[in-house]
Amino acid sequence: GSSTPTQAQGAAVEFVYAATYPENKRVFLPNETFGLALGFQNVGTVPLSGCLIKLVNFSGEDTVDDQASSDKVVAPGEKIEFNLAAFGSELLGAHTWVFQLYCSPGAIPGGVGVFTYTSE
Repeated sequence: GSSTPTQAQGAAVEFVYAATYPENKRVFLPNETFGLALGFQNVGTVPLSGCLIKLVNFSGEDTVDDQASSDKVVAPGEKIEFNLAAFGSELLGAHTWVFQLYCSPGAIPGGVGVFTYTSE
């Protein structure tokens, strides 16, 4: 018999990546500016729209945009990326940012993205 992968019913996403640009690195100098890209994949059975990412928790310092939105409709199986401006904290050490993905009508299961870097 053939087996098909189980898909979540309804809205669901998977956090795919957190990458920085222009260089993908995890150590920054104080006040060094960088961009943060957060990628999610729609692993549910319904298209997602009206999505936004919000900083919902952090440790260290939150030297990053606290939200970004997209008007893209994300079909099942497709990915969506959010880009945030950030800079290295003057508070040396580790900094962790926790983001939650919200789409119409609310928080999407699986939509938590985490990024950690070190300021030195």
